[in-house]
This record gives sequence, C-alpha cells and structure tokens, in this order.
Amino acid sequence: YMTENNTWGSKGLVGWSQCMGGTLHPKGGISAQWTWDWLNEGDQVKAFPEVVFGHKPGYPKSTTTLLPRKLSSLQTLVVDYDVQTEREGAGNLAIDMWLTNAANPTAFAVPPITHEVMIWLEAFGPIYAGGQQVDKLRINGTLYRVYVGEKFGLGWRYVAFAPNSPMQTAGSMDLMPFFLYLRGKGLITTEEFLSSVNFGNEIISGSGDTKLKRFAVTVN
Repeated sequence: YMTENNTWGSKGLVGWSQCMGGTLHPKGGISAQWTWDWLNEGDQVKAFPEVVFGHKPGYPKSTTTLLPRKLSSLQTLVVDYDVQTEREGAGNLAIDMWLTNAANPTAFAVPPITHEVMIWLEAFGPIYAGGQQVDKLRINGTLYRVYVGEKFGLGWRYVAFAPNSPMQTAGSMDLMPFFLYLRGKGLITTEEFLSSVNFGNEIISGSGDTKLKRFAVTVN
C-alpha cells in the first residue's frame, strides 16, 4: 500500500492546500488521513488524494506481488474499509481501479491503460460522472447508475457506478460482481490486467478532512 496526494488538476491554480499521510494497519491494509482546501474555481477535478494497492500506471513498480493480475484469473476481490469524512463543496469518495493490457504498466498512457473503473461511495455538491448513463442495476444490495465514456482522459474507456443511496461508512465490498457485469455487457474482455485498486476523494472544490481508519484489499 502507498499514499498519493495526487493534485493532478492543480496546474495554474493558487491559494489551495492539500496534504495526506498514512501508516500500515496492524491487522493488514493501511490507515490514512487527508485534508484539502480548494477554491471554488471551475468544475474540473483538481485532485484525487488516495491510497493505492497494486501497480498504479506510471509508477515503476507495484506495492504488492498480488497485482497486476489478469482479470480472467481472479476468483476473489474484496475491499474492506472504514472511513469518516467531513466535507463541503463538490466531489466524491470512490474506489478507483486501473485496467491495463500489460503486467508492468510503467507509463501513464494509452496503452498500457485500457479502462478506468470507478465505484462511487458518495457524491457531494455538483459533480457528475463522465460519459453517458447506460444502465442501472443493483449490486450487493445497492442500486447504481452506470456511466460509460469512450476515449476518456488520454483515451481509455471510463466506467462509473454511482449509487442512489447514502454512503455506508464501513463495510466489506465484493468487487467481483462489478467485473462480471462489465464482461456480460462487453465492456471488458477479462484479458485485461487489474493493475491497482485505489480509494480516495475526487475533489472539484471546497474543503474537507477524510480519516480512513482502515483500507484493505483481498485478492485471490
């Protein structure tokens, strides 16, 4: 696991602050905290402070020997989390996953990136998923709206699952049903590699403080 402050949308902006830190959790996984204060300027994402499990594209190596892993070989993918967040402005709290066509995605580019798959836990303020809504379905008891965007970012396929219900602040989330759905709709082939599973706040504006008591990923 690692932390990344990830102020990727801050170019040219002044008068903002954001910081984060983390430590390994004694029961496995990571604990982390991040704070932010962004001016209300535009409707573009400014940052995604996050914890990372795996090989995030663009980094020289993975945080774990368990990822990247070809989706077709995955049997178990579960995220355990316990989080408290206080915020105002616009943004979300989400699981963000990168899929690639290579097992060593050292470049943040297309290729190797093929997909970005987001599972929003909550949205606050005026924030909208990219692409177009194509479906709605219930997974693990939660109703999601499904958005798909083509040629997103640098050219990857973007998929977001946005819930209709309030966030659960702690839980164990089975991610396999999301990938089974994507395969059934032809949005992935399962020949892609799951490179990293990340957890953080996508921030457009405002301020906040997120305390991630524990984040852990189980892969088999």
